Amino acid sequence: MGGRSRSLGFGVLGSDATAMGYKDKDRRHHFMSPAEQARRRAMIWRFMPVVLVVGMFFWIYLAERAIDPVPSKPAQGQGQGQGQGQEQGAKKNPRLRPIDPSPVTNPNPNLIPNLIPSPNPNLIRNPNPNQIYDGLNFPALPADELQLPHCSVRDCFQDDKGPRCGNCRMQPKPEGYEPVFPEGIKKYVPDVTKLRRWALAGADDRGNVWPPPIEDEYCEAIGDFGGPHDGNKKALDAIGLVADPSVPKKIGDPTIMCSVYTTADRHFTSIRALRETWGSECDGFLVFSTEDDPSIPAVSVEFQGPEEYDNIWQKVRSIWRFVHTNYGKDFDYFFIGGDDLFVIPQNLRNYLKNIGDPDDLHFHGRRFKIPKSTFFNSGGAGYILSRATLQLLIDSLDDARCSPNRKTAMEDVMVAQCLKNVAGLEPFDTRDEKGRERFHPFAPANHYNWRPSKDGSDWYERYNSEWGIGLGADCCSPESVSFHYIKKPANQRHVHALLNQCARG
Repeated sequence: MGGRSRSLGFGVLGSDATAMGYKDKDRRHHFMSPAEQARRRAMIWRFMPVVLVVGMFFWIYLAERAIDPVPSKPAQGQGQGQGQGQEQGAKKNPRLRPIDPSPVTNPNPNLIPNLIPSPNPNLIRNPNPNQIYDGLNFPALPADELQLPHCSVRDCFQDDKGPRCGNCRMQPKPEGYEPVFPEGIKKYVPDVTKLRRWALAGADDRGNVWPPPIEDEYCEAIGDFGGPHDGNKKALDAIGLVADPSVPKKIGDPTIMCSVYTTADRHFTSIRALRETWGSECDGFLVFSTEDDPSIPAVSVEFQGPEEYDNIWQKVRSIWRFVHTNYGKDFDYFFIGGDDLFVIPQNLRNYLKNIGDPDDLHFHGRRFKIPKSTFFNSGGAGYILSRATLQLLIDSLDDARCSPNRKTAMEDVMVAQCLKNVAGLEPFDTRDEKGRERFHPFAPANHYNWRPSKDGSDWYERYNSEWGIGLGADCCSPESVSFHYIKKPANQRHVHALLNQCARG
């Protein structure tokens, strides 16, 4: 939208200025009648609000890119593209050269030296200390959906059609729906293992098949808006990505708890899709949201400051406290990411079981480096802490070296700086033996189609300058773990189907 707004704003002004005689203003003005001059002024004022509004959105766009940049050359839409003329023998980008290997420093040390107390980890308690609460099953098929028409899966990719189709499973919260809480107490410790137990058993506690079947139509080539051009499918086929089955459970696999942060308005759409796909393959799955719902399960945590994007660091601090307090000894590794992530948990297990002991310090994800500054794992791609690293982080959250009172959206950088400053721990190199990445901050098509910018100004290029970026099929490992920007519920089911139940090729 930013690009279109910029072009629209300046383009309209430029073309209309020429049409109205600005190119030879003095000579034209001399021959204009008063009526013509009045019409010219009226036309200028008519377009002035458009220019102002477009300008406002342009500056907002620039500010958002400064906080959360996107690739400079996305293929087509968000996560989709036709990717014509791809290089199958993908090679390293020769333009990416090592930079000055100066020491890693904290660009914002001790921003607020006078610490204030962190949120009390006991604010959210188990109402019954001897029993972890297992809420009712989140509605797998609400009664309202039974009355809705069955549509083509392609309609599920369209925001205006999907909610009106029962099989799209993306209807808003049913009217009158209220979560059921244990003994009326809204602060509780949920059983985060229930989705995994259901998946291993093949059915939920009510006897419904779990996870719910995905229609075979999801195996077709389907673009972001339901069309035939499916850049993600083309990329996954070229990469040869393998989703190792997670059922039955393999002996010796490490256990992983997956945490997802979201907002309550996405419980019945994005979160529903995650629960029914990759969420059920995590050994533990918990949603951190703005509202509690035991049946998802979703919890809200109290934290310092407002509930807003620019304060995610404070929210993530409280999320990690909650995870450590209630589940810190129950799992080997702890994964966190947003509700637009697609994760392949079994590929993550396969990777983690070969790297060492969870009681050692491990910090894994998509490694970036701010030039001449900090190594960090991309929050967009999700990152993993071992049990020992989680303990280290919790012990250090109030340390002045961990910027405990800072208000920022860069929680991934804050976590990395904290671990580096207190223990010298930096992100691991998670690439496979051929140098292909396992964790991805964009959708498959974006990585497959990415090409370096002509002037080297792409932030993504700069953040990978020390080790380079693989092109074409070498962008991504066949053992990849995560992809970001899989936003639509239908796309979550589509990618899950492509990797698990469809014959690709």
